[in-house]
Amino acid sequence: MYKGGERMKRISYKEVTNVSIQNIKKFALAIALKRGDYYVIKKVNMAVSLEQIKRLLVKDIELTDYFLKQSISCLENAETFEEFETIIVYMNILLPNNNNRFIEFKSNLYWWIINQIDGVFRYEHYAIIRHLKKLSRSRRKELIESIWQLLDKQNEQYHKCCLEIYLVEEDYENAYQHIPYIQIDKTMEHYKPLLMEYDSKEYKKHFHVKQSNLYSKLSSFVEKIILTCL
Repeated sequence: MYKGGERMKRISYKEVTNVSIQNIKKFALAIALKRGDYYVIKKVNMAVSLEQIKRLLVKDIELTDYFLKQSISCLENAETFEEFETIIVYMNILLPNNNNRFIEFKSNLYWWIINQIDGVFRYEHYAIIRHLKKLSRSRRKELIESIWQLLDKQNEQYHKCCLEIYLVEEDYENAYQHIPYIQIDKTMEHYKPLLMEYDSKEYKKHFHVKQSNLYSKLSSFVEKIILTCL
């Protein structure tokens, strides 16, 4: 798991789960080869869709259990946070969602991550949690709020974390709610054009007016002159 150092690349849930069938087949073949299951190897090689690979696991509980155990082993050996997240994505795609052992594993991993939070909920925690829970736009907000309530904190770090997550997930409406409480740093600068495109009035309110007090006073002065001339 992530233990600090370089910031992991920020990728939206939509983007990170958009996985090619070639990558899924490589992952599935690596596990099938360990098992020496040449029937599965043949079926995976011949598969032209993800559904064909998933059906193999749905039909064979023992094969599903083996894939789950080997996938967990891959997680334990992951060298980067991005690799860890990618394996979780592959597991969600391949393994049956109604498999009790898989459900239990995801629940245990979720609470393990929650218990690892050292007073601050970070994007790195969220990046894994989003694959362990079914998160709609509203449920994502509820999850983030509930975790911060556990930490009993409503400070600048809270607003920065929320803003970062909402920007990554392209949820600009919720992102705007946190902008007034923090200073935008260089890591978030590239989101400004997207915020501008989403709502130009809100953008000008939070950036242009806020950052240029002289411009604000000048605009107000010009507006008064115009009104007196009418």
